[in-house]
Amino acid sequence: HRVGVRRHDGSVPFENGRVLGLRCRLRRKMSQHLSTAGRQAEANASAEAALRDAEALLTQAPTAPVWGLLASCYQELDRFTDAIQAYSECIRLDPSEVEAFLGRALCLLAVDRPVDALRDASKAVELDPASPLALSARGKVRLGQGDFESAREDLLRALKADPDLLDARIDLATIRSEQGELAGAIEDLSRLLESHPGEDAARLARGVAYGRQAERRAALLERAARRTAGTRLGPLIRHAARIDRSIKGLAGDDPWD
Repeated sequence: HRVGVRRHDGSVPFENGRVLGLRCRLRRKMSQHLSTAGRQAEANASAEAALRDAEALLTQAPTAPVWGLLASCYQELDRFTDAIQAYSECIRLDPSEVEAFLGRALCLLAVDRPVDALRDASKAVELDPASPLALSARGKVRLGQGDFESAREDLLRALKADPDLLDARIDLATIRSEQGELAGAIEDLSRLLESHPGEDAARLARGVAYGRQAERRAALLERAARRTAGTRLGPLIRHAARIDRSIKGLAGDDPWD
């Protein structure tokens, strides 16, 4: 459910503060790499260490960039309510912080506040209309609201500016899946997974598309069995429908029992 947003550097006019900020950023980056590699326990440990650095840094210099850094650490750990509060403090201190609006929008979406999330994502686009990350975030929010056409427009604009935005590519494929373009969605996600095999969000989205494809095929077989009831083909098609549902893990109440 995240966009790879740019983060605040957390730099402050103290030598030890700069060291803390650098170490915090490195630990966050390491957490992201470990998570992508499927080493979630290690990723969480690295993210927790980054959070401790950010909290220590905040006691020295409670500036807008440091609040933003703290918020991003909370967000990395899925502590969305804490992240929202920290991003809000960052915005209070500096209302021009694009990344803070962007990060808060994604956290608001995660806690099921889509209207507020869209407001923040739109504010991020207003502050930086050319930002592919802001456009991608707003596209994700609009996707969550079911506004597929507006989401597609934002995501295509984001990818035009930065073709390597993985979340935007996954969200575009998700739109195709939601609109019934299952083969195309599966193809897009499979291509992405060839180059990024550790991208769990893409794997999940492809699994959903495969499930919908199987449901559609099973429904077609069941419909064909009903139409051929009483003929020699009827029992064969009915049997094929049952096998298909079983193989794809869709077993449920048999519509003929």
